Amino acid sequence: MATAKQIRELIAEEIDDSSISTDRIDQLINRCIKNVSKKVLLPSCESVASVNSVVGVNYLTKPAKFGHNLYHASTTDGKITVFTSMDKMLSEYPLFGSQDEVGIIEHCCDWGTKIAIHPVPEAITSVMLFFYELPVDLTENQDIGSYISGEDFQESLCMNYVLWRLWKLLEDGDEGKMVNTNYYRDLYYQAVKEFDVSITAGRSRPKPNRRPVGI
Repeated sequence: MATAKQIRELIAEEIDDSSISTDRIDQLINRCIKNVSKKVLLPSCESVASVNSVVGVNYLTKPAKFGHNLYHASTTDGKITVFTSMDKMLSEYPLFGSQDEVGIIEHCCDWGTKIAIHPVPEAITSVMLFFYELPVDLTENQDIGSYISGEDFQESLCMNYVLWRLWKLLEDGDEGKMVNTNYYRDLYYQAVKEFDVSITAGRSRPKPNRRPVGI
């Protein structure tokens, strides 16, 4: 499995510029992992937390580690239907927020910085929320595999993302010619698609071609 340090060494073989610091590359690697986690539902980012409702309030406070994709919720009274958006919840319950019903929580949805609930419980209720958290930043010697499985994907995702962002800086102002920028950007998005398929299907993918491109 690859570490940030190993990815840096591979990047140095592709691009040689003394103005690019190791800290900058590490920042981009961590940004890549977070970016990927928002596009692909990483099993390692699945999380659960218990949150208590407040009497008379139609929302829950999100857990500190909440990232995205609330996919399941429940109380001791049973499963809560999770709507994928407030628009869909309002289409079913148009009076939400103005004339809130009181009763056992039956529905909820991700609502900005909150989790909307309906109806509003009469008593404090403990709600179990299942969601995806964002990855925490890794140090240079930590295994990227803790989030991105498969060494081939660790290279194709992290390397292509970092090279894309670095070339974008280096080629900025080059009379609109962004040959390397576009090349690595396209490789990154292709790797994201393949990684998503791999996670969904539970199988590995072939090693991508990391052919460098000259300006």
